Amino acid sequence: MLISRRDLILGSAIGASRILRAQSLSRYTLEVLNFSTTSTSFTASITKSGKTAIWAWGNGTYTTSNTPSHSYPAGTKTFRLITRDGFNGLTILDLSAPSMIGAFPSLARCPNLTSAIFNQSAFSGSLPSFAANVNLVTLKAYGNSFSGVLPSFATCTQLLTFYAWTNGFSGTLPSFAACTVLSGFDVHANAFTGTIPSFAACTNLTDFEVQTNQFTNVVPGSFATQKSTSISNFSGNALTQPAVDQILADFVTSLGISGRVHDTVNLTGGTNAAPSTTGLANAATLNTAGWTVTHN
Repeated sequence: MLISRRDLILGSAIGASRILRAQSLSRYTLEVLNFSTTSTSFTASITKSGKTAIWAWGNGTYTTSNTPSHSYPAGTKTFRLITRDGFNGLTILDLSAPSMIGAFPSLARCPNLTSAIFNQSAFSGSLPSFAANVNLVTLKAYGNSFSGVLPSFATCTQLLTFYAWTNGFSGTLPSFAACTVLSGFDVHANAFTGTIPSFAACTNLTDFEVQTNQFTNVVPGSFATQKSTSISNFSGNALTQPAVDQILADFVTSLGISGRVHDTVNLTGGTNAAPSTTGLANAATLNTAGWTVTHN
């Protein structure tokens, strides 16, 4: 079923009545989520409580579907998520692996969003703020072409997984100290600079990957509280010798935590400094404890 752009904008029920059983599109919020794609085919899906939500896609004219997951045909086009009761009920937006292009829209009107998954695509420009998405648990934005400064996630205190690797983010990494349940954190292959902020409050980390950036320093004590990290990758940065020594000293301190798991710590590559004599002794202590520690 095809609906013209005019029908969508003006909310005419012409053509739409057979799909929406005479419910006028004027009752829907249009273009809140507006995307473009060059994919030959892909599936976009949502999980939403409340009333009807439909997808619309096309070039000039739009086809609609009221199924939460829909496969789209070939060709550059835009598609829109349309809802008549707002986006408060939208909890999961999954656009993983389509060939999406252009800017990623703000999801500020989705306060109950728990998962935003839009990895391995071609979104570009800045990542919008997620400050309004206070229930966010999972964000997967890796493998895109985002650039600029990463926004703050200080209000996302339930954030469990944050994956934003292989983009073009730059500047300093914002603090994730408020995200105390954070488990998986991966921002490798970007262009972050300066100091890695403290993750001392994020004591549930299992996977911490910041390799292939331009970090030079760390905050003392950032890793002394970690109990569960099994991968800690700092390779390919520009860490100074005091920074390398501090990381190793922190991890030695963490050995005193009951139940501390064995970690694999990578400090090689890039222009990371070699450890000092004290740092070498701490690396040996960790390796003796069953860890795998590598460095320049």
